Amino acid sequence: MLRLAAQTPRRPRPLSSNVRRRNIKSEFSVPWYAIRTVYHFGTKTDGTNVFEERIVCFNAQSWEEAHQRAEAESERYEVSNNAVAHPEQIGYEQDGKSLADEYELWSELFESKATLEAFYAERYENYEYQPESPKS
Repeated sequence: MLRLAAQTPRRPRPLSSNVRRRNIKSEFSVPWYAIRTVYHFGTKTDGTNVFEERIVCFNAQSWEEAHQRAEAESERYEVSNNAVAHPEQIGYEQDGKSLADEYELWSELFESKATLEAFYAERYENYEYQPESPKS
């Protein structure tokens, strides 16, 4: 079930003044947030860029806290993987139920005049990562 989504630029600080929400605020406090960040993960020898779309779950008391924690985690991830994060993070507020089997962690709606097959191919198949062969 789509509850809330928010996005915020990761920089400049302070973060709380940059948070933008897409929908109205929920009437009750929900402690789990899934935050998506997209990274430039590297460049292959033929010049092809490798990107990673990563979704991490945070237990937080507010959108601002979730984004602050996501920013800190993302910066650690960037350093440990020599990656560069896109400055915008998008968040999904969970519905308050306990995380369990078949729990919806992320949901995002898109609009397109393309068929389901064409949309899927453009979004996922056209940019599928193909590892380079190991050098001999």
